[in-house]
Amino acid sequence: MATGSVSAIDQDTWQLIQTNTTTSGSTSTFSGLSGYKKYMVAFENISKPAVNIVLTFNGNTSNYFGGTSLKFAAEYQTTISGIKVAWSGINSTLHGLYLIENVNNGAPKTVKGELTNAEDNWIQEIRGGWLTTDPITSMTFTLSSGSFSAGAMKLYGIAG
Repeated sequence: MATGSVSAIDQDTWQLIQTNTTTSGSTSTFSGLSGYKKYMVAFENISKPAVNIVLTFNGNTSNYFGGTSLKFAAEYQTTISGIKVAWSGINSTLHGLYLIENVNNGAPKTVKGELTNAEDNWIQEIRGGWLTTDPITSMTFTLSSGSFSAGAMKLYGIAG
């Protein structure tokens, strides 16, 4: 590689694709997705009731696996209908980042991320996936009950 040249990996730039405010309703959906190889979702000041938030792709509720952990407690799930990205029992303001890889190729999709709450001083780690080779065209975050009341979710992508 010549001096001063830029490798392909250096050219990967995150682009803001969509922003969803989460001030009402029980779902937040990003749709019309294509042309990206990775997605990242940022939770910014999400207020939620003390219920689960579950992530699904393309309206599909099968072939997921996943797990979450909170400090010393761990939970691992298989044959689930979505990836639990926030759990019940916590009624607070959430911040987090979720990286979604293999979004448009013939490989299973992987999700990893971290959710934090400075008020209560905890961190939740998420690892999960969707065992399909279909490209991701939409993703939905759904509360198990109740409504969002504040914040935003931002979807970023790397073209490819």
